[in-house]
Amino acid sequence: MPTLDKTITHLTRLQAICVEGRRTCRLLASGAQDALLRDFLGERERDYSALIVCLQIQITTYGGRATWHVSLAGLWQRCWYELTSVIAPTNDRTRLEAALRLETRSRRGFESLLAQELSPEFHQQLAGYHQRTIAAVKQLQSALEQWPHLDTLKREHHPDSEQINSERRPHKSGQGT
Repeated sequence: MPTLDKTITHLTRLQAICVEGRRTCRLLASGAQDALLRDFLGERERDYSALIVCLQIQITTYGGRATWHVSLAGLWQRCWYELTSVIAPTNDRTRLEAALRLETRSRRGFESLLAQELSPEFHQQLAGYHQRTIAAVKQLQSALEQWPHLDTLKREHHPDSEQINSERRPHKSGQGT
């Protein structure tokens, strides 16, 4: 089935972008001086981690084999960032620009994949991640426009963020009513 092979190829491509995205967010957050930027990049790293698992499950469901390789473009981007950080001091603005390039690449990967035939449930799941990526692009663009004020990076409330946060924190029963 050529259509299924094409879909698996798009899934694998997006997964490679997400693997690189997770690594890049971790690298950028580790050197960020602004707490809002660190938190924003940490949240994006967690989003990429969840998406990697989601994509891996879908790839194997479609009969493909999930790989954890880094794309050539992602490797080039990371090498460029590391090289420029050695030559010139990297500041938070440079980190914002690198994060914006990453999120833009991720958004394009989503758009390419969402154009494929997908199951309705998976399409809906991907659409949620895609919307978060679009929101991240907007937040980063706004932060760059308003530099050095990074208030636009404050975490926005997502309908499922409460559910995710409640799953991460153990519930304490028996406390004051």
